[in-house]
Amino acid sequence: YETEWRACPFNAPALESLFQLFAEVPEHRNIKGRRYRLQTVLSIIALATLCGYSGHRAIASFAAKLTQKQRRRLRCYRNKHTGQYDVPKETCIREILYNLDAEAVENVVARWMEGLDETELRCIAIDGKTLKGTAKRNEDGEKKDALHLVSAVNHRNARFLAQEAVQDKSNEIPAVRTLIERFPHLDGVTVTTDAMHCLDETARLIVQEKGGSTTFG
Repeated sequence: YETEWRACPFNAPALESLFQLFAEVPEHRNIKGRRYRLQTVLSIIALATLCGYSGHRAIASFAAKLTQKQRRRLRCYRNKHTGQYDVPKETCIREILYNLDAEAVENVVARWMEGLDETELRCIAIDGKTLKGTAKRNEDGEKKDALHLVSAVNHRNARFLAQEAVQDKSNEIPAVRTLIERFPHLDGVTVTTDAMHCLDETARLIVQEKGGSTTFG
């Protein structure tokens, strides 16, 4: 299943700022045979995901529809024979996704979206979801160990803020606490979570240590 095509809605300054922020992500590839900068490929992956594209092939399709101006802004490889800016193919995108520092990428995207968002952060919603298609089959053919994430989003516009994976043989409670600890402060911010997180330690972390308020429901 492939997602529907949508044009990239971000302007040149937004593309430039995203590209510059991705310089913080460590390069894991050998220099030999490297055609595209890591910043370029990560920017394309992030933009495609934000536009609703999912999967290697869909992201490659999104990249192919970028204009020459957008490709130049993202420092795509310039083909010396055609003079045109080329974009990475599906194989390149897949190889990079398999070896990414996921937390480093997540931090960059969250900071970039924060810079584009003019809304004041007043309320954060925290919830957990299991990612579709991440389970693995055991010897008996049963699906096990699907990736479960707890995520924090802005109540007003659903802007992504941060996320944390739930560890194997654990639950959302310690993951939510780790997620909250990643915020430098929560002054004037209300945090809403499921009733299962109505615990003294979680409330103390939000109210006393981070300076926020909370509701459980």
